[in-house]
Amino acid sequence: MATTNFVQIENDAEIKQRLDAERARLRKIAGLDQPEHFHRPVERAFTAEQRPHTTILFGGFTWKHEDLIRAVFQGCGYRCEKLPVPDVPAFQTGKEFGNNGQCNPTY
Repeated sequence: MATTNFVQIENDAEIKQRLDAERARLRKIAGLDQPEHFHRPVERAFTAEQRPHTTILFGGFTWKHEDLIRAVFQGCGYRCEKLPVPDVPAFQTGKEFGNNGQCNPTY
């Protein structure tokens, strides 16, 4: 029969020290010892000089909203296009090349 060796700890300070050391070891293994803070990417302003050669793409709205958005943008001098409604081959391509962990419907 195998014998089990128990560690005898004498006081609460030693217990706290061992717990802190084990907690630090586990945090390091999990990659939580050095948190990486989020840095917002630098936003570039959309200038009037970019209007003639930049097209704004949008989609995912109802056809009425898409027509309204396109009319508003074009009335303000912007080039814009609504994206086509995805069909079954588009969903199959998305399933093939997309990340299944993200919002990817199963069609």
